[in-house]
Formats: sequence, C-alpha cells, structure tokens
Amino acid sequence: MFRRVIDRWRKYLINAARHRHALWYLTGVSASEAVFFPIPPDVVLAPMVAAEPRRWGQYVLVTTLSSVAGGIVGYALGAFLFDQMVELLVSRGFAQDLAMVQAWYDRWGVLAVLIAGFSPVPFKLFTIVSGWMALPLGGFVIAALIGRGARFILVGLMTRTGLYWYSKAPLSLWVAVGSFIVGAGVLFTWFR
Repeated sequence: MFRRVIDRWRKYLINAARHRHALWYLTGVSASEAVFFPIPPDVVLAPMVAAEPRRWGQYVLVTTLSSVAGGIVGYALGAFLFDQMVELLVSRGFAQDLAMVQAWYDRWGVLAVLIAGFSPVPFKLFTIVSGWMALPLGGFVIAALIGRGARFILVGLMTRTGLYWYSKAPLSLWVAVGSFIVGAGVLFTWFR
C-alpha cells in the first residue's frame, strides 16, 4: 500500500516536471527563493531530473543561475531597502536567523555566502544582509555561484544516480534512509 502511494506521488511529480512550462517554473522558483519564496528550488529540480535524467546538467545550470540572479535582487534590496526588509523578515519570524547571519558574517565574511548557498539555511537572509553589509558584489556573486552550484549539482547527481538505486533497493531500505534523514534534520534543528 505504502509503495503504491509513493509510486503514485512520484508519477505525478514526474508528469508535472515534463510540463512544457516546467523550466520556467524552475527558473521562477529558483530566483524567488533567493529573495522571498519559502520553498527551495530542490523541490522542483529533483522531479525534473527524475523525469529527464539526460538533461540534469541543463536543469542544474538553470537553477544555479536563476538562484544567483535572485540573490543579486536580494542583495540590491538589502543595499537600498534594508530597514523595510528587516521589518518584513522580523514580522515573518526571522529575527533569530538575522542575528545568526550577522554572526556568520562577523566570523567568515564572504565565505558565509558560500556556506549558506550550500547549506539548508535560508539563503534569502544572506542575500539581503550581504547588500546591507555592503559585501563586495563580485565576491558575493562568486561565492553564491560556487555554493549554490555545488548544492544543485549534488541534488541533480543524487537524483540522477538515485533513480537506479531506487528501482533496485527494497522499500525497507528507503524507509530506513528516509527515517535517518528526518531524524538528522530534527536533531540539527533541535541542537543548533
């Protein structure tokens, strides 16, 4: 039963990923997530790679470039409208996250953008704060390209190669792997 539900959901996502406007959706989600959108582009990228594994490189490139372009918009908003952006972010519950971002910048400087680009922390906070802190735009773009590119290459490769293993592995293995990932996420959130 569980396997049927998973397979049905997977088929739905793959069909949606084959939609004629799917690449535009990927572009929009990737760019807007770097500024305001709460859903990471990985959620759109993975099903698209699953639907068309041969095009994984194109999808990764589009996701990376769109995310960095959105990051530049976030940078500009931080540079010119930071006070208004802070009010918006604080009202959305990001006050502690803003303090964390400032601490990361104090410790690592532009390297914080690279780390944030790869990690699961909200990238939008780093794009906006980078503009506010007047981080050099060139350094910001290079760090964002490396961090976001590495993350999306990893998602693309994991999806592309994972399809083979998914079809061969028993359901109990996938339940164990999924449980481990969820458990690690809960522990990370609890102890950070």
